Amino acid sequence: MVDFVPQKSSRDSHSLHCGTKSFFVYDFFQRFGWRVLAPLAFLFLGLSTWFFFWHGYSVYHALPAQSALVVSFSDGAGSPSAIFNNLGHVAKLSLAQNLLADLEPFLSQTGVAEKTRGRQLVVAFSLAPNDSLRGLFAVDIGRGTDVADLLRRKNLRSTTVNFKGHTIYSVPIPNGDRVAVAGLRNLLVWSKHGYLVEDALQNARLRDTWWERQADQAEGMLRVVLRPEMLAERLQTQLATGWGHLPAWLAAHMEAVAFGFDGKKWRTAVQTRSEQPQHHLGEMPVRHMAAMLPDNTAIWAWAATDQSGALAEFAGTKTESGDFHQFLLPWVGKEAAWVLVEPHSSGMRDDQFWVCAVRDEPLAQKRLDEYGRRTGLLRRYDYQTFEIRQFLSRSLLEPFLRPGGQDFENPVCVLLDGYAVFAASTSALELWIDRYVVSQTLAAKPEFLLLHQKMPKIGSRFFFANTAYLAGLVKQLFGPEFLEKIAPDIALAQNTGLLGLNLGQARAGLWSGILASQPGTPARTPAQILWKMPLGGKAISRPHVVESLVPGEEAVILVQDDQFVLHCFSLGGSLRWQKKMSTLILSAVYGVNLLGNGSVCYLFNTAEALWLLDDEGREVAGYPLRLQSPATNGVAPVCFDGKHEYGLFVACANGNLYGFDVHGRPLAGWNPMPGIGDVQHPLVHFKSETNDFIAVQNRAGQVSVFNRTGVPQMAARDFEGTFTNAPPLFDASEGEDALRLVCISDAGQLHACRLNGPVETRDIGTPKNKNDWVSDGPTGRLGSSITVLSGSALIGIESGSFEKKYERLLPSSPDNLFPTGQPGLFGVLDREKRQVYLYDGKGEGAPGFPLGGTTSFVLHRQSAESTVFTLVVGNGGDLYSYKIDLSLR
Repeated sequence: MVDFVPQKSSRDSHSLHCGTKSFFVYDFFQRFGWRVLAPLAFLFLGLSTWFFFWHGYSVYHALPAQSALVVSFSDGAGSPSAIFNNLGHVAKLSLAQNLLADLEPFLSQTGVAEKTRGRQLVVAFSLAPNDSLRGLFAVDIGRGTDVADLLRRKNLRSTTVNFKGHTIYSVPIPNGDRVAVAGLRNLLVWSKHGYLVEDALQNARLRDTWWERQADQAEGMLRVVLRPEMLAERLQTQLATGWGHLPAWLAAHMEAVAFGFDGKKWRTAVQTRSEQPQHHLGEMPVRHMAAMLPDNTAIWAWAATDQSGALAEFAGTKTESGDFHQFLLPWVGKEAAWVLVEPHSSGMRDDQFWVCAVRDEPLAQKRLDEYGRRTGLLRRYDYQTFEIRQFLSRSLLEPFLRPGGQDFENPVCVLLDGYAVFAASTSALELWIDRYVVSQTLAAKPEFLLLHQKMPKIGSRFFFANTAYLAGLVKQLFGPEFLEKIAPDIALAQNTGLLGLNLGQARAGLWSGILASQPGTPARTPAQILWKMPLGGKAISRPHVVESLVPGEEAVILVQDDQFVLHCFSLGGSLRWQKKMSTLILSAVYGVNLLGNGSVCYLFNTAEALWLLDDEGREVAGYPLRLQSPATNGVAPVCFDGKHEYGLFVACANGNLYGFDVHGRPLAGWNPMPGIGDVQHPLVHFKSETNDFIAVQNRAGQVSVFNRTGVPQMAARDFEGTFTNAPPLFDASEGEDALRLVCISDAGQLHACRLNGPVETRDIGTPKNKNDWVSDGPTGRLGSSITVLSGSALIGIESGSFEKKYERLLPSSPDNLFPTGQPGLFGVLDREKRQVYLYDGKGEGAPGFPLGGTTSFVLHRQSAESTVFTLVVGNGGDLYSYKIDLSLR
């Protein structure tokens, strides 16, 4: 018989084993545990006490979380003023000046300078408007410094407040201000604003702060770190309409941007929020793309990848559906870029472009044609031997575009020198091609080539900016009021010239590289095309510029084509509205403040009626105002009170002169003014200190002058000859009592008649055609000289003596001479050659001319003191805008 002995299960064995182990552990701690645990507990308590109460702070601990920008100076780097002096005009920026103004007086007054020598100093700026670019300073001065004792030694009469257990001292400094100062273990913090010091004291309680994590980015004697999240918060309320999405985009894509200056170079580090695949760093082929970018490129953001499809990575899209992936991505190469040229269009709509390398051109042609058949092809035509396609839908570029935005509504594409260029309009793309054909490219600029030589050749991201266009960019993004506030800083920043930032991927999410600059040089040509816009027919009127009545708002341009359509464009080239007319407009187009609320209305006349349109091209109630007899001249709006009490004067074929108010009601004394005769030119208005004078001259040579109520101010004068030249001009150079009118007949007889005195007559040469004499004075007044076009000669006449000053023989025989809207500058038009020229009151031609044109042009000064003008001219079926810089003559 076999005895059965029960066996322990494996589970029971494990339990027994664990129980045995627990017993030994328990027994060990019973005998020796207190000898081990007590030292460990005391060690832990000591470390905790040191960490939380006794150890020194990093200067970054004191930086408030809401800081948007931090400037730091490393240990032993020298004084901040000495470092800034190495940076040229950067030291003159408001932020740098405020930094030094708050730092140096404080150091000298308190005697802290000795304690800060060789120690790290940081300055934090929130960039909030109420801070006025004043910062919070923090410096490590070592342990054992008593702030109160420090101030007593210098006999500073400070006052104190208590803030959550900390003492904050209000200390006077030499410039009359007071500074809030506090000590924080080994740190000294101070600021002009006490609430910033309070924020620092609260923030120091935190551990592992955002700013502490950025302490090692882009090291150098001077470091500048931007926190995009906070910067976006500051910008949110400042941006102009249409750009409100930028702050959110900035915060969503960038964690931090740091710049470090080592005394010679600026090093850059960009921490992104998304960890893109790491790329092999190779040669940067940016010069290839630069050879087809316009030379007026303002911003250029470039990216390259190891494999084809750079555009998808640029867009950050990972989906594989949609028109972008079906029709565009299959033929895209390894490069892609976003380009912004000199900003001029409204909202920069026509100034933005997307560019990508083409790895398979036949496939690109095929897929673009398929996309056009599927979604709609608006146009397909050849321009300068290049084929342009315009699509009905923008879905091809959807990953790059803002949801609900109006940009690239009907995108245009061309394949150009191995690249595809996408634009928002055909005119914008044609201008790109125009510059490319004549080699006005970025790679042809010597300063760009010098910048390129300074850049490392390795990298996969490149950012380029031309600071010459900074003012226009800021005005577009923030509006004119913001630009006015920072105008001095913008003027300084524009001296930087070209900026280039090369970035390579150090690790996933971190990009580092070199920031280089190259001083710019003036444009090689004083005349550069800005934009052109197609019209429905050939331009038949001179363009008219109408200023906005709201300060800072953009002016508009109005022009009529031979289909009698009146087009309204912004000064930047964007179409505002169109108005179909039934006949030719006889007058200029004037801007009037009809309601006195700053809203502009557009006044003009045809032969049949006076017209008044609102700022959207709609007829104002009561208009058009039909005339009893066809008008023979252009309407003249006269503002009597300098505000918005207008009189509208027009001559008609029945020989009468009529005056109306802006509501179409007849003016007393002008209802009508009979017997005026055949009047071709608008009335001329001159306002003295005590009276208004209104002059009218008919073709037969009769001149009459009235006051605002229609009472004659002199007996009508009759001169021999025919007068189809410009209307008479008032000459007040000898005072109001000696006021006179100057008229020139078609035969070249100049008549100067005083309102109450004799007439002086001179022969000045035969003008060639209508409007072939101009004065260099403002509208309606005689200036210092008169210029006459006689045949192919320009003749200058002195206003006072009426003696000939000069005679210039022109290279051609132009058709007519005309005023430009700017005193002292006038133009000539050669219709056969389709060219226009610009001359000054001395008969000197402006460089850069002739320019293409088939109409008279108008000049618009870009700012009150600027020598830069915008010239707008009709050229066949297009309207062209040029930038003219007369300082380069």
